[in-house]
Amino acid sequence: MEGEWSLQEIEHAGYRQRKALHSLTSLLQIMGGCITLRADHRTRAPRMTQYRSLRPSLLCVLMVLVLSVLSGCQFNTPVKPPRHSVSYVIGGIATKVEVDDKALLQAPVVPRKGGSAYFVGWFVADQGHMWDFAHETIEADLVLEARFVELTPSNVIVDAYLDDARRTPLTFKTLQELKAANIPDGATVNLTPGVYWTDDYQDPHDPNTPDHPGLIGISFPQAGLTFKGLTANADDVRIAGNRGQTLGSQGNWNVIGVGTHFPIPSSGNSTRVSMIEYVNGERRIFPGCYIESSVYMPGAHLDFRLVGNVLSADVTTESAQTSAQQRYQLPNEIHFSVTLPSAPSTQGGFGFQFTGTASAGNGTVLESVKVVLDPR
Repeated sequence: MEGEWSLQEIEHAGYRQRKALHSLTSLLQIMGGCITLRADHRTRAPRMTQYRSLRPSLLCVLMVLVLSVLSGCQFNTPVKPPRHSVSYVIGGIATKVEVDDKALLQAPVVPRKGGSAYFVGWFVADQGHMWDFAHETIEADLVLEARFVELTPSNVIVDAYLDDARRTPLTFKTLQELKAANIPDGATVNLTPGVYWTDDYQDPHDPNTPDHPGLIGISFPQAGLTFKGLTANADDVRIAGNRGQTLGSQGNWNVIGVGTHFPIPSSGNSTRVSMIEYVNGERRIFPGCYIESSVYMPGAHLDFRLVGNVLSADVTTESAQTSAQQRYQLPNEIHFSVTLPSAPSTQGGFGFQFTGTASAGNGTVLESVKVVLDPR
């Protein structure tokens, strides 16, 4: 757009107005001149001399203004977010990608190692933390390592997110599937992050009733089972039940039972039997001589023997088993035996400790104690 004015039109303007007008003229000339201002040199030559005398100082002011405008424009320039590198390592071979800051990572295709190796997840290098692709965002360069578990009949896995394509006789999705597989004694059960219910959490009925007997969500009769979480955070694996102590059950309810004859109802008392030794004041349980909450003893008899260097303890009862004992197939006999070192000793002795109750039907009462010492 172009406009023209005569100096006659601004003859009566004050000094400040003339200064502002010349500032505008200089600014427009510097910027390429979208608007021009022309003076009538024929009639107002003396006044043009006055205007020219102001040009050097006004030019400096306008240059400062222009630089201020240009520097202000820099604040509106968009800043590119930082980028991070992510390395996925499989068997020592790394594949690197770059992603934006605060981005969710895309989970790679499940890697395969071959054989009986089961892919567990992507772990932060040299850490026990498994990356959560659904929720964690990246804030720095990252190295993720693929980790596998070698499966055998004695080393199985339970994966809450197991898909059918990865199923084998050694992989399970629920604890109920694991129990049905009847894994051997001493097996290790690896658990990936997830929630594993021992009961039907949607079942509104109380357990330990005629229609829903028992006070344990799920039990495994095998001896020596090891349940092992695969991350450094124990909270990543939750074995849960929708019951509690006297809440949602008729009696004290247990989430899970593991071990030989573990499934004991806690509605009465039970006997814990162990055989121990003291060496220099240190208490040690003899190998294989401890049973935790395994049997009711309404009328117990203790037979304690040392014959040669063989130490044994037998706990029996003549009382009939209660209905609870019969339901959970609890034995009414316990037998321990251990061979002691033949090293001579100038100090020795023996003793026993009994703590019992006489609650009706399920009490533990010690009827007799017999001790035989024949060191030979």
